[in-house]
Amino acid sequence: MSREHARILTAIWRDDDFRALSPEAQRLYFLLLSQPTINQAGVLPLTVSRWARGCSATDVADIEAALAELDRTRFVVVDADTDEVLVRAFMRKDGVAKQPNVLKAAFRFALAVESPRLRAVLADELRRLDHVHADAVAETLDGTSTYHQTKPTSSRSNPSSPTPDEPPSEGFAEPFAEGFPSNAGVGGKGSSHPDSLPTQEKRHARTRTRGAGVTAGTLAATAVRPDAYRLTAGWHSSVGTPYPTKTVRALGKQVDGLLADRADPDTVTAALDLWHGRPGAAPGLLPHLYADAVRTRHVETTPPPAGLSKRDAKAAGWFALAAEFEHEGQDDGHVVDGTLLMLDGPRR
Repeated sequence: MSREHARILTAIWRDDDFRALSPEAQRLYFLLLSQPTINQAGVLPLTVSRWARGCSATDVADIEAALAELDRTRFVVVDADTDEVLVRAFMRKDGVAKQPNVLKAAFRFALAVESPRLRAVLADELRRLDHVHADAVAETLDGTSTYHQTKPTSSRSNPSSPTPDEPPSEGFAEPFAEGFPSNAGVGGKGSSHPDSLPTQEKRHARTRTRGAGVTAGTLAATAVRPDAYRLTAGWHSSVGTPYPTKTVRALGKQVDGLLADRADPDTVTAALDLWHGRPGAAPGLLPHLYADAVRTRHVETTPPPAGLSKRDAKAAGWFALAAEFEHEGQDDGHVVDGTLLMLDGPRR
């Protein structure tokens, strides 16, 4: 059942983390909440191109930059490998534990998630619902137990909620009697919740620590700043070659590292062009190609020495550049049979 409307808590404008977001990130957050494809667990497919068409003034690069900001600030969790996005606080802010049928649907959708990163975060969010059967599903997502075999003992109980032995139903018995419940109006890392007690927060901190080992490796995949996303995505659109998502993201990480070192954006783009001209080259080659691009731009922009024509000066510059390459290769012991080799293979 697709949604027809979304609700946003007015308290969102009192959340310091949300107000610290850029206007583009805030708009994208609302766009995600209002997508008809978001399910009761707060998960929706990653469809950047579709979202970019939501406004005539935005493009794919804008959406990717805003999405990276939301992921970095933990409002959403993105996995480009499985094409899944999680609005992190969606279940917790919707009161799904108070609606048995909605809770069943949330369990079913959470268990169907493919991304290890999203499953780990969902496990944490389910525990924050403070519901015994949500804890059972969380353990399954963590891989510490099997949902249908788990019968946890707890002083908490909810007779109207699904039992661990009862699989979530495929149908919905009036799940939206009052419309879709209030959604994740607030979701930043410092957000508060009126139902959260200090003892619960301590328990949540323990579960976050336990899940940290699961997500640490994948968290780096999205640690790319918006300016790096914009540059990489803009270049990718201009070359017209449909590189795999993994490759583009890997290039984005290399671009991010270069920009963090105060690299010139135009020269970074030139390095990307050099990489594009080397079929089969790994994204990790980009820093080396950036150095090549710097040298090339230096040769092209250096004024000719006195007494030489522009043509002769340019030729002299290229000879000097070739000599520099050969010298570097000799220093590293990579000149073999007159062929200059770099760490990543022969230079073509």
